[in-house]
Amino acid sequence: EIPVARINLAVARLNQVTMARTSTHYADVIVNGKPARIHLDSGCCIVCIHARVRKQHGWTLATKSTPIRLRMANGLAPNVEGEVHGLVIRLAPGFEVPINVVSITNLDVDYLMGRPLHESICAITDHDRGLYHCVWNRNWAVIDGETGEVHDQRRLSKEEMLDWEYSRPPRFTGV
Repeated sequence: EIPVARINLAVARLNQVTMARTSTHYADVIVNGKPARIHLDSGCCIVCIHARVRKQHGWTLATKSTPIRLRMANGLAPNVEGEVHGLVIRLAPGFEVPINVVSITNLDVDYLMGRPLHESICAITDHDRGLYHCVWNRNWAVIDGETGEVHDQRRLSKEEMLDWEYSRPPRFTGV
């Protein structure tokens, strides 16, 4: 039997869930020279864009290179159009990250960036504050997933890069 006090504590914690913990994080970035809002989802196994965005920007569609079996969060199968190769996401100065994406016609957002992007930028996520610490070529930036702002920090030292390998980013004090 679970004590009533523990149940009340669990309910109180459920009521404290913030937007930062509901996978609605985003970042305002530049993709191939165009402003974009990318949605960050560390539970997603691919990086993808809506087919409408691909057509709008005139990005070339490559054929599907491998058969993909995917399910979206709602349980439906995505309508995969193909792949787009050679896109570049600019998070901050010195933070130009090349990616290949899957183009999907029934995607809920324009850009959905899953684990492959998180891994390529060595993201360390602070879910309590909605922050994504990212490093690219030793350049450190912090994404505020609740506001979409990307804060360029500085170049990391060799010692800080070693700490990063143990999921210890430098202390972030804000902008």
